[in-house]
Amino acid sequence: MKKNAASAVTEFNLEGEFVELNQLLKLVGLCDSGG
Repeated sequence: MKKNAASAVTEFNLEGEFVELNQLLKLVGLCDSGG
């Protein structure tokens, strides 16, 4: 791991039992849907 690596904290509310990782990344705006 790089010593100068930046990290960020993103908070979100989980309304169900779980969310798939790819869906979570889309919901918090960290990636596009690709569609």
